[in-house]
Amino acid sequence: MDFSLIPRELVIFFYAAVGGVALGAVTARLGTEAEPVWPVRLYLSLLSFNQPQRLKRYVEGRKRFAFREQLLASSFIWFFILFGAGLYIFGCGRRGC
Repeated sequence: MDFSLIPRELVIFFYAAVGGVALGAVTARLGTEAEPVWPVRLYLSLLSFNQPQRLKRYVEGRKRFAFREQLLASSFIWFFILFGAGLYIFGCGRRGC
């Protein structure tokens, strides 16, 4: 198989997905149920802006955060960070295709 035929963005996507899960697992291990990691706090703060009162009460009422929830939020945040950085560094606009 000729790997030069695979679009560069697809390769960046794959590496960002694998790296996001790995970094998300490391980040989620640092948190506790009572004190969430920074991606969960970011997620909750984004939910609290300009939302209906019912959603604001949900965000303010959260006291416990499961490991699975922290892992999922951390993985998504790290994926978008890595994908954006990968597109900026290795994208066609910067390096040429």
